[in-house]
Amino acid sequence: MVPARQRSLIDIAAEILAAETNDFAATYAGFCLTSLPHRDPGVRTWERKNGRCSLLVEAGRISEGGRWIECGLPFGSKARLILLYMQTMAIREQSRFIELGGSLHEWMKRLGVPVGGKSYAHIREQARRLSACTMYLGYATDEGGEATTKTPIANTILLAPSRPYSGGTSPTQGSLWEERVELSQPFYELLQKHPVPVYEPAIQRLQNNSAALDVYIWLCYRLHVLQEPTPISWTRLKEQFGQQYATAYQFRHKFKDTLALALAVYPGAHIKETKAGITLFPSAPAVAKRHLKAVS
Repeated sequence: MVPARQRSLIDIAAEILAAETNDFAATYAGFCLTSLPHRDPGVRTWERKNGRCSLLVEAGRISEGGRWIECGLPFGSKARLILLYMQTMAIREQSRFIELGGSLHEWMKRLGVPVGGKSYAHIREQARRLSACTMYLGYATDEGGEATTKTPIANTILLAPSRPYSGGTSPTQGSLWEERVELSQPFYELLQKHPVPVYEPAIQRLQNNSAALDVYIWLCYRLHVLQEPTPISWTRLKEQFGQQYATAYQFRHKFKDTLALALAVYPGAHIKETKAGITLFPSAPAVAKRHLKAVS
């Protein structure tokens, strides 16, 4: 008899294979190697390292009601989905001006994300945190040097008054959906130069699991460009995905479940677990090649 957990993963993979859509989202390659917090860290800066690449996110401030309000750091699955939305629209529309209005509302609904009540308030808060923060990306150059890129995600944030969303088919006056942001030119240029397409039905299945979203997006970035099998040690995996775990054993046990879920929504991924870690093999892209020209 097939265990319930395995049956569930098989069902998810079958749904992805049967999906009759070519819709994709897009993200900046730097976000495939590092990630936002899974939970509110309660601090003003957040750092993640992955080999030669590191990301530092600094919380910002917004003007509201005639005074400066400190925003916290973006975190969790909602922040990741909003960031994906912003980047996807920038690529599709070839514009730095992103509406946080009806299109975001419809995109969230399509992903199965509730948009009323507490969920609405959380989405609104995460949108503000993302729009106000500044990121620093550090990386080693091919010549052996070190480089740092500093950029806010947004230049301008147009915020509507804080009023509750009453639900229904369209947002009310003054809701999150009428707000908009202008992506900063440096961030927009980074996205244009280094976009990574991800499959929207896969994002839909993972929309409430920030850890699985991170692993899936990482696989989308790594697998289709490999030329040969590439081993990744458990130590390296913990550095990237499990810094919150006290021991390697705790991380390894949890990561196996997370990886299994990410692989279920990426049926074309070829990965083998070993005693030392995992080995990545050259795989078909998560989004069919005929659609990649839209993000190239």
